[in-house]
Amino acid sequence: MWNGRVGFSETIWRGIPAFLACGLLFVAVQPPLLLAKILMYTFVGARLGHTLAYVTKQPHELRATFFSIGSFVVMILAVYVLVAAVSSH
Repeated sequence: MWNGRVGFSETIWRGIPAFLACGLLFVAVQPPLLLAKILMYTFVGARLGHTLAYVTKQPHELRATFFSIGSFVVMILAVYVLVAAVSSH
């Protein structure tokens, strides 16, 4: 019976494929190094925070905060890539 909860292995990988796709495209458009470092380190930090919060059974709100930060970074990467693609034409 499904209890509505996502297992650890599913939770840990959620968001990473989108980050890899957007991150590779982001690097391909050659953003400023400082911006790239800030966004990449923020995503990794958010994922580590989410994982640690999950492993130590912290409240959902804390896990959701870390997950949301990581998701926001992916959205920034995607928007940057789209703007770079449109402005290059």
